[in-house]
Amino acid sequence: MASKRMYNSEFLNLGFTHVTHQGVLKPQCVICGEVLSNESFKKKELKRHLEGKHNGLVNKNRSFFERKEQQLKRQRLDAPTNPAVTGMQQATLASYLVSWRIARTKKPYTIGEKLIKPAALDLVQTTNGNEFAKKIEHVPLLHDTVKKLIQSMSCNIKSQVIAAIKESGQFSLWLYESTDLSDDTQLMTYVRYQGQEDMEEEFLFCRPLQTTITGEDIFMMVDSFFREEGLNWKQCYSNENYSLSQVQDTIGQHMSKLVTEFDHYIPENAHKYSWIRNPFNIEAEDLPEEISNIHNLQEQLIEIQSDEALHYDFKRQHASLSSFWIKVYKEKPILGGEARKALLPFATTYLCEAGFSALTVTKTKYRNSLQPEDDQRCSLTSKSPRFEELVNTLQCQGSH
Repeated sequence: MASKRMYNSEFLNLGFTHVTHQGVLKPQCVICGEVLSNESFKKKELKRHLEGKHNGLVNKNRSFFERKEQQLKRQRLDAPTNPAVTGMQQATLASYLVSWRIARTKKPYTIGEKLIKPAALDLVQTTNGNEFAKKIEHVPLLHDTVKKLIQSMSCNIKSQVIAAIKESGQFSLWLYESTDLSDDTQLMTYVRYQGQEDMEEEFLFCRPLQTTITGEDIFMMVDSFFREEGLNWKQCYSNENYSLSQVQDTIGQHMSKLVTEFDHYIPENAHKYSWIRNPFNIEAEDLPEEISNIHNLQEQLIEIQSDEALHYDFKRQHASLSSFWIKVYKEKPILGGEARKALLPFATTYLCEAGFSALTVTKTKYRNSLQPEDDQRCSLTSKSPRFEELVNTLQCQGSH
């Protein structure tokens, strides 16, 4: 018997997700919903479908197909005519969606049972009658249920971020500590890595520092998280190449000597990065000495300078510098790789500021025993939970 073919995440670039039908994994087009045979898990087969039936979408980027995938998965769960979807599954999905909104707006868990569900019942009973209102009754929104669902969504999002970090191969960290309302010192950690089209910045974790706040304490906490999630310190990048034995000292210095570190991030010799700021306004022989001798780097610079399409992309006002270099990296990995190294450490301050704000709003005097990591992750992330996975793995509950 021939072995069954498996789904590859690269198939989404061709407009295909996957669905399980009668125990067999099959490709499904995210545009038209057509399900092909398991044998069609081949790039040429999927490409033939895309070009033959959706030719106008051939050049769409991955983010377009990701949005279509999410819409398709939502339809699978919401479609009342889908015999595979039971009323209890729909109630569980609704509970997830409401819990997601509660987390995103940083509201207390009790708002689900005390306000949202009663209000939804009032609306449905008034506009559609008691028969439809009965479905609302089966949506679980008790405090403990909402808490559990937010935890599972946080775990789902964390797994997406960790997978993206590992796929990127290199990443940079930035760490902040803040004292919450209960006088607990919370270490908030963020990560920056290469996404599909641009640099992405995400919340990584938030955990209380139980005793002191030394560089060693911070290192041990971050190192523990790395071990839990299978992350590699050697892939954690800064503008200097540190060995693992130096990471602990580096974190300590960063926390205690911010002025020195500021000079590190904004160096006096910033002119050496002028080729990154504008690769079309520099001669290959004028590249900084430390990179000019890298094999094929000068040749790749000359090649992109003669590429009119890349020059046009660079001049577009809405295209970021990092997204331009990621596009270059896919075609010219030596040149693009050097640019990526320089761009990775320079994170924005927005996520940090949003994190401080979220911590203040989330952990109040009425919720002073809250461990805020899951709520922080759900409120700060740019990603969405994979609701279909969550619903399928959660044991459906009755009304609460």
